[in-house]
Amino acid sequence: MEAHTARRRARRERDGRERLGHAGGRSGRSRAGGRSGRSRAGGRSGRSRAGGRSGRSRAGGRSGRAVRAASAAAPACLVPGTAKPLDQLWRPDMRAAIAYSHTRRGDISFAVRTDQRFYGYRPDTEMMSASVVKAMLMVAFLDQRSVRDRDVTGYDRSPLIPMITESDNTAASEVRNIVGNGALLHRAFALKLLASIVPSQRWGIGEVAPKGWKLYFNGGWGYGTGLVDHQVALLTRGCARLSVAVLTLYDGTHAYGKATLRGIFARLLRGLPA
Repeated sequence: MEAHTARRRARRERDGRERLGHAGGRSGRSRAGGRSGRSRAGGRSGRSRAGGRSGRSRAGGRSGRAVRAASAAAPACLVPGTAKPLDQLWRPDMRAAIAYSHTRRGDISFAVRTDQRFYGYRPDTEMMSASVVKAMLMVAFLDQRSVRDRDVTGYDRSPLIPMITESDNTAASEVRNIVGNGALLHRAFALKLLASIVPSQRWGIGEVAPKGWKLYFNGGWGYGTGLVDHQVALLTRGCARLSVAVLTLYDGTHAYGKATLRGIFARLLRGLPA
C-alpha cells in the first residue's frame, strides 16, 4: 500500500472520481504537503502548509497554479441557483477548524480542494491510510482492461459492495489480490457505493453533510482502537464539487476520533451554499 496525505487524499478524492466519469489495515501511510510542511506528531503542528499560520489557501506554488490553469481551460461551473462559481461564494472556515483541532488530542491534518483552490492544515503529514485506501482499490478494480468496457457483473459486485458500504476487510483483501498493490467508466456504480455507506458507519461527515449537496465518502479506523480515524469525501451540487480529507492519529478512543472528525468537518463546511 502507498503513503497517503491529506493533500493527496483530497486530490484523489476529486481526480480519481473524475476518472470514474467526471465527477484496512495499517499497511499504507498517509501524508497531509511538501518538504517544509512535513510536520509529524511532534513537529510544528500549529502551522498550516496552505498559507502559514491562518490556514489560508496557497496563493502561489506549483500546486495552486496547476489547479487554476486546469480550471481556466474549462467552462466556469456555476452553483445551481446562484449564477456564481463555488470559489466566489464560499471558502472553508480554516481558522475555526484549526482552532478546534488545537483543542483535540491526537495528530490531525486536513485538506480541502475545489476546482480552483487548495486549502490545507499540515497537508503533507504522513499517516497510516487504514480503510480510506479501499476507495482507490475500487477504482483500480473497475479500471482494469477486463472490466472497464463492459457492464459490472455479479462477480464484480460481490467484493466491491461489502468493501465500500461496510468497510469489509476480507472483501478488500480479495480485491487487492486481484489488482495488486501497484495498481472509469463505471461512475454510476462506484458513486452509488460511496453514497451507500451503512448507517452504523455514517459518523463524522455523515452527520454534518450540508443540505443540498450529494455526499460520497469513505472512512478508515483501523481496528477501532482510536489509533487512526480518517474520512475522505466528495461533495457535489450540479457541476460544483469539492473534496475534503481529514486524517487523525492517536485519538485515544474511536468515539473521540469520530467526534473530532465531526467537529472539523462541521467547521470546514460551514456556510457552504445550500
